[in-house]
Parts: sequence; C-alpha cells; structure tokens
Amino acid sequence: MEQLNVSYLPTLEDHINMTLEKLNMSVPKENKIIFRIIGAIAVMCATAGFIYLNENIIQTICWIILTAAGLFIISYYDITRPYLERSRASRFYNYHKKDLCSKTVMIKDGKLIVSDEASKVKIPFDFIYRVRQTKNTVFIFYDEVHFCYIPVRVLSEAQIKELSELKNKGN
Repeated sequence: MEQLNVSYLPTLEDHINMTLEKLNMSVPKENKIIFRIIGAIAVMCATAGFIYLNENIIQTICWIILTAAGLFIISYYDITRPYLERSRASRFYNYHKKDLCSKTVMIKDGKLIVSDEASKVKIPFDFIYRVRQTKNTVFIFYDEVHFCYIPVRVLSEAQIKELSELKNKGN
C-alpha cells in the first residue's frame, strides 16, 4: 500500500525556507527570551548612564555603543541571524544548483523511501524519529540531526493530512 509519493526539484525558495525553518526549530524559545532580556537590560543601562553619568565624549560614545549592542542582541534571532542564514543558504544553493536533481519521497509498505539520481534510502517508518510540519516545509527526521524535507507546495491537502496522521501515530 502506497501512502505517499511525491517528486520535486528543490528551488532556491524551498532551500531558504527549509534552512530558516530548521533554524527556528533548533533555537529554544528560552534562548530567544534570554537574549531579549539581556538586550533590554543593556539598552536600559545605556539610557540611564547617558542621562545620569554622561560627563564627557568618551562616556557618551560608550553609552551609544552599549545601546547599539543591546539593540543588536534584542534583534539577533528575529533579524540578524535569519538574514545571515538566508544569505548563506542562497550562496550554498547557487553554488550547488548545477548538481541538483529531482528527489522522490515515498512511504510504501511501512517504509520511508527517499531517492534521487545518486542514491536511494529505505528506512522502516517505525524508525522515523519525528515528522514535523512548518509553514513551508515538512521535515521527516531519521534521528535528531538527519532528515529529509518536502516543500509544502508539492503536497496536496490529502497528502498533508496523511502525513499528519502518520506523525500522530508515530509521535
């Protein structure tokens, strides 16, 4: 019985979306909150120092630098790191696009089968660590690190529903 069969050629947008969504999944919410708190404390200290302890140009420059550092820390996970990852993913994709080939992902007879022109991997679905759907991507993790991904754009509503059911059975 075949439960899923999709083929796709990863696009630049697919690769960038996958990279950003993987990044977002890998960063605990607590880290983001801690960064924002530290950044806010730095900005508040800089503001207080600028108002109450501003006696010369060197101190003024120090308070401005501390404010900039605090704003950088606050925006790190929302603006800076996604920008850097998007840029890195774009360079990676453009460098390797000549080597890209169509991928096929099937779930058949209780096995996940991921294949392209160069390789074919068969994994019993019971060994799948996790299936996780984000806005643009479905991740199928073999373990905590290794995964295959399927862009949501190539999946029908029925296939997404089937993957959700498989995910609920397995997790």
